Amino acid sequence: MAVQFAILGAGILIIQSVCNSFGSDVIAAFTAALRIEQMATLPMISFGVALSAFVAQNFGAGNFSRIRFGVKKASLINIGLSLFMAFIMHFWGGFFVRIFVGSGNDNVVEIAHSYLFMSSIFYFFLAQIFIYRNALQGLGRAVIPLIASIGELLMRAFAAVYLAVKIGYFGVFYAGPIAWITASIVLAAGYYSTIKLFIFKAQQKLRECRHA
Repeated sequence: MAVQFAILGAGILIIQSVCNSFGSDVIAAFTAALRIEQMATLPMISFGVALSAFVAQNFGAGNFSRIRFGVKKASLINIGLSLFMAFIMHFWGGFFVRIFVGSGNDNVVEIAHSYLFMSSIFYFFLAQIFIYRNALQGLGRAVIPLIASIGELLMRAFAAVYLAVKIGYFGVFYAGPIAWITASIVLAAGYYSTIKLFIFKAQQKLRECRHA
């Protein structure tokens, strides 16, 4: 987990360094928008952390049906939260930005709100990252989340550097969503393949015990 956070931190540094080349208004807008986004995603993060302990407990007990049930329910809750937070960011994102930057910074508010408006559309994928990453960690499978984190880093770097040249600072804003989509696909595939493998092994062991 420490390595994963280090990789994600490196991705943020790359984005910030590219963002700095667009001037003070973009820097201020991006910084304020990220702070607001962190607060908006805290509930989703909390459900992911709680799920990790839930999955680990049931993994130790060999109760895989309960793991699948818990992951499904937590996923639905996070999807609901992602839609709710997207709604808030769409209509009141500018209001929250103004709290951070104060009045008289209309350009900063507009840029930050544009970022929140665009990125919140992809909160669905971010919400699933928290679910599947923590579920895999609860199952003792840390390699897949690590691979997903590396994929996030690569996508962030690509978007921040390549898209920024093509479409300006909006290219930097797309770095996060592109990374979320990549990581969520890797983590979802990793979770479903892992849980199916564990269920298969458990059923095979049960059959062996019956024959014995």
